[in-house]
Amino acid sequence: MREQHAMSCGIILRDRKLLLMRRNELGVWGIPCGGVEFGESPEETVVREMKEETGLDVAPKEILCMLSLRFKDDLTKMEKHLIGPAYVCETGSYEIKMNEENTDYKWVSFEEAMKIGFNEVKGTDGKYSHLAHGTDTVLKELKKRNLID
Repeated sequence: MREQHAMSCGIILRDRKLLLMRRNELGVWGIPCGGVEFGESPEETVVREMKEETGLDVAPKEILCMLSLRFKDDLTKMEKHLIGPAYVCETGSYEIKMNEENTDYKWVSFEEAMKIGFNEVKGTDGKYSHLAHGTDTVLKELKKRNLID
């Protein structure tokens, strides 16, 4: 079985550091992302998801990159493909209010983020490995564009 879904991801930078959230279920660090709901645009999705996951009101500024994430969900044995934009977003506040999906957050430099090891996610049983891969892709693009220290 295969599934394909549209998604949007949000990138918040503060003092040239990236906001990462720690997913509740398995402890994987990543950027806030979520699935596009029926009738929603990708921009509306990122605004909604950022509010839900971080408590921040954001405005998508630009698409940093498109993500195309294929993985096998070891729980369902289903091959999945998530595709969508990663938006650099602006916000008027940096006061994070996490929801039940996340247990922690932090602002990281490129070097700090690379120590997390997004290419080698261990213990995730496949369920959230796509978040790690997407975050790795975003980090490399931020560095390439000199948007993160």
